[in-house]
Amino acid sequence: MTASLRAPNACSIVRKPEDHRHGDRPSHAPPWSEKIVVNDQIVGTLICQPPGHPTDRHYHLVDEWWFILEGAIDWEIENHAETIHARAGDFVFAPALHYHHIRPTGDRPSIRLAITPPGEFHRH
Repeated sequence: MTASLRAPNACSIVRKPEDHRHGDRPSHAPPWSEKIVVNDQIVGTLICQPPGHPTDRHYHLVDEWWFILEGAIDWEIENHAETIHARAGDFVFAPALHYHHIRPTGDRPSIRLAITPPGEFHRH
């Protein structure tokens, strides 16, 4: 993906080139992130992390969603007793104001699509 989609009043699709696989670009060795959809209401960010490179424990003022495209990732979410073991094809949801910690697992980088409103950031 080379550009953000900024089309709040139109239907659109963003496609990857057929010969492109996530993480294959030398300038995008993991970890990396790339905003692929940005408008007044939503931001979609592709995030690639190698195993052993977790996020910091943080929360957001709003709900956050992720769709796992590649690999496996563990989530610890406040008030959820068990670790969530997600893999490619799974959606994960963290409610607003709940701390969460994300740990890529397995033997290859994971790629997920994070869905948030514009301007949202990690709070500690």
